Amino acid sequence: MNAGNFDKRFTFLELDQTVDDYGGVSDQWVKYAVRWGFLENPKATESFSENKDLERRDYTITIRYDETMLKVDGGFRIQYNDRTFEVLSTLHDERDFIFISCREYVGLLNGN
Repeated sequence: MNAGNFDKRFTFLELDQTVDDYGGVSDQWVKYAVRWGFLENPKATESFSENKDLERRDYTITIRYDETMLKVDGGFRIQYNDRTFEVLSTLHDERDFIFISCREYVGLLNGN
C-alpha cells in the first residue's frame, strides 16, 4: 500500500461512562487516539427508520499497525472532519496494517 494513501486524519473515540453520586450514568465520547489512514469507498444501502429515510454507508479504514490500536473494537467511534463512523469490527495482518470496518449513518449520527 502506498504511503501517500494515508492522507486522512482520524480521531478514535472511546465511550466513557461515569456514575454520579445518585447512581445516574452519563455517557461521553472521549479521544482515545489520532491516526493517519486511508478511507475506502463506501458500500451504501438505504432503509427506513421511524418514517425517515436513512442511508447507511459501510467503509473500511486502514491504518498502520500499532499495538495501542488493537483495543479498538465495536465500542468505538471514529471522527473524520464533521463525519462520525461506528466501528463494527477490526482485522489486522502480521504487524503491517489494521483494517477497521465501520458504518456511517447519514441522517442519524451526524444530525443530517
